[in-house]
Amino acid sequence: MLVPFYQEIHDIQNDTTLGHEALIRLWHNNSYYSAATVLKHAARHGGLPALDNQIHRLAINQFEGDGLLFLNCTPQTLISRELSFPVDIDLSGLVMEITERAPLRLDSHSMADYLRPYRSAGLRVALDDFGTGWSSFHRIEALEPDFVKLDKSLLSGMEMHVHTRKVLAGMINFACTTGITLIAEGVETPEQVTILRNLGYQYIQGFYFDVPKPTRSGSVVIS
Repeated sequence: MLVPFYQEIHDIQNDTTLGHEALIRLWHNNSYYSAATVLKHAARHGGLPALDNQIHRLAINQFEGDGLLFLNCTPQTLISRELSFPVDIDLSGLVMEITERAPLRLDSHSMADYLRPYRSAGLRVALDDFGTGWSSFHRIEALEPDFVKLDKSLLSGMEMHVHTRKVLAGMINFACTTGITLIAEGVETPEQVTILRNLGYQYIQGFYFDVPKPTRSGSVVIS
């Protein structure tokens, strides 16, 4: 069965909580594993939109934390126009986090058009994994996200390399110009927190502040 875990997104300037990201885990043989295999299987057999929607409902129902709830959503689900939410849900408390870890040529403008009525109802949008190659400036231009989550690879070596810190500082300037809120992912050390805080970053996510963990137990039955 699939179980939602939640990880805090922390405000390092004010020591408060922005929200939590829901991360799905597979419970099997008394242990938790990555659910990547299940998601890939669903994608191969055309079941990814239905699975995304099931996971979203489960994560919403079990969420007990503070702040916004970030829900992962694949571009395939948006392109299929099969995204759905519980009827009584307040969309202003949700952030749809668009994930893409493969070089898929999907129409960002089409996704933006599909999301427009949801955004008008309060839903916010985040672009995940920025800096991996597939989440590019083109996607930012097309989707106009509220949040951009910087991939942890962008943080690698920033304690030692001035150039890495300059790149991160440049992203802050870009965010100020566009009005986008940045979230640095994969933060694991106090040195990284200090550098990011001094550069002007407000929100971070990573093991330094919070390890993903479940709330109440629950499952999605995969047929």
